[in-house]
Amino acid sequence: MFEKGCGYIRTEARREEVFAHHSHILGAGPKTLYPGEQIEFELVETGSACSAKRIVKLDARGVLERFAVCPDFATHLAVLSGLARPENWDSSQPGSLPKIILKNYIHDIFAQVDEEGKVAVASEAGGRPIACFNTGLVTKHQENLYGYFEGNRNAVTDQKWMFCAFCTAADPRLFHFSELPGPATFFARAAERIYDSRIIPSVDYGLVIRGVASYSMPASGMNPLRLEDAVKATLARLMRNYKVAVPVYYNREIQFLLPLSLRISFKADLALVVGRNKGGYGVTTVISLDVAYRYARLLAQPGDDWLVP
Repeated sequence: MFEKGCGYIRTEARREEVFAHHSHILGAGPKTLYPGEQIEFELVETGSACSAKRIVKLDARGVLERFAVCPDFATHLAVLSGLARPENWDSSQPGSLPKIILKNYIHDIFAQVDEEGKVAVASEAGGRPIACFNTGLVTKHQENLYGYFEGNRNAVTDQKWMFCAFCTAADPRLFHFSELPGPATFFARAAERIYDSRIIPSVDYGLVIRGVASYSMPASGMNPLRLEDAVKATLARLMRNYKVAVPVYYNREIQFLLPLSLRISFKADLALVVGRNKGGYGVTTVISLDVAYRYARLLAQPGDDWLVP
């Protein structure tokens, strides 16, 4: 898990994992690294640890933006939020853009269906190419909602497609597809989404401290002993109730989010990310609640009251 926090990126040249922080991604583009994305960075070694500095994304656009021109996308998102089953798509963070959670969701879900080969392509009656994808969202009547594209006739841009609308299967523009695409799969077995509470995850407290520090938490939250106590309280809560672990999909695998309360008990300040390893589970990084919700929402609307947008 990486965005707006810290985590590890794998280098092909040295075939090792390097610690990275979002603040070291240069440029004004999104501070997100997708699996397989090409980047350049400076490698800084401090003792036995390696960190990535001055990270440059070779293409700052997201998968959807590389695939299609998306004119007036904010208006399309407003339409989608009206079509979809009611849900809070606005962030509680001051200064956030309207429907920012929905925007992130669509960009992330498209990256996944594109990777799974679930962007359907057809031709309209006049021969113009069209494409669509399943958003994973439904109307209040449980109708699937799709994103619809037409071939981009603007030779100035490098995108083959132009985004046109969000719609249901009843839209005549979708009648040209012999079969509409299904939603993203994410995992092979439903059991992968359930945390095995018999296993206590290993914790790299140095990693947790660096993660908390990146969010400028108050001094009380940065006290190593206080942090250790907070993590232990989280793990005790997990052992009592496995549903505290919220499943997310990242880096082609299911991981889990756990609440980290640094100031008030049972009120999460940040989220611990737990991934599978050879020994069972291990804490891999720390992220903000906004980012945690973003990744959790890909699988389903989180039902646990500790993780809210």
